[in-house]
Amino acid sequence: MTGEYLSFFLIVVVGVLARRSIHKTIDPDALRQAVNRLVLYILVPAFLLTAIWSIDVETLDWHAPAVLGAGVIGSLFVGMFAYGFFKIDQRTKGALILSCAFANVACFGASLFTKNSHEIDAEGLLLVGGAMTACTVVAGSILAGWYGAAGKNSFAFVRSVGALLRLPPVWALVAGVGLQYYEVDIPYWVRDSADLLAAGITGLLILSVGLALRFPKGNEIGPILPAVAIKLVVPPLLVFFLIEALGSSFKSDLGPTVITVGSFPTQLLVLTLADRFKLDCAVVALVVVVNTALSFWTMPLIYGWLY
Repeated sequence: MTGEYLSFFLIVVVGVLARRSIHKTIDPDALRQAVNRLVLYILVPAFLLTAIWSIDVETLDWHAPAVLGAGVIGSLFVGMFAYGFFKIDQRTKGALILSCAFANVACFGASLFTKNSHEIDAEGLLLVGGAMTACTVVAGSILAGWYGAAGKNSFAFVRSVGALLRLPPVWALVAGVGLQYYEVDIPYWVRDSADLLAAGITGLLILSVGLALRFPKGNEIGPILPAVAIKLVVPPLLVFFLIEALGSSFKSDLGPTVITVGSFPTQLLVLTLADRFKLDCAVVALVVVVNTALSFWTMPLIYGWLY
């Protein structure tokens, strides 16, 4: 997996250098926002639509994504509890909590499971990746909208749900489910077009991380540490204990897969949600970079523990 890490950090460096070199002609923040909106409003819907349509519903294994989703939600609650003790800006707090739970399957999933003896089939990887993306869009948007409103009240929650329903990825989820339910056959050229669009998601989001990245001051380092620790440790442990608690009720061969996915660093899509709901993008970018670097050592430990 060394190649994936080198590629990740090379593109981050390109983003950082671009921010420093183009600021006189192009506003780097405006460029980052445009990239994030392109991904959120066009590329992610294309991925979700084809991902849902491509899954074989008759043989679909719902146990794995359900447990993974429960681990994600549990990690969000752990993050909310931990940051309840921090007196920091609500938008920064929301960005840090979002960074605690969602896993970056796009960058590391295929490599981890195809370059080791315990392989995962393409449909299983698509299922896990699609489930994580959908969970990020739905749960992440509600939480981001809540903290973006800078106030914890029922009105802020209603507004965040309303904003979620206006997001194109949600429309794509509904459309994908409808296509599956009515067994609509999508023409191959439509699927190929959507696949081409979806292929650009990861690279553009890594570039956006570089464009958003700021080096923190001394007093800004402390608040990010819980988010880094929670993301790398809590989700895989929660998923592991959930599977153990379910015992024979967990009828899936993807148990080790979802535990390992829980150990992945922060999902890049979190940055687009932070941008959309006016949270602290620089903090998200910093957490993504730090826990991606640390995951180089923590992910093999989790994988070795499982296998």
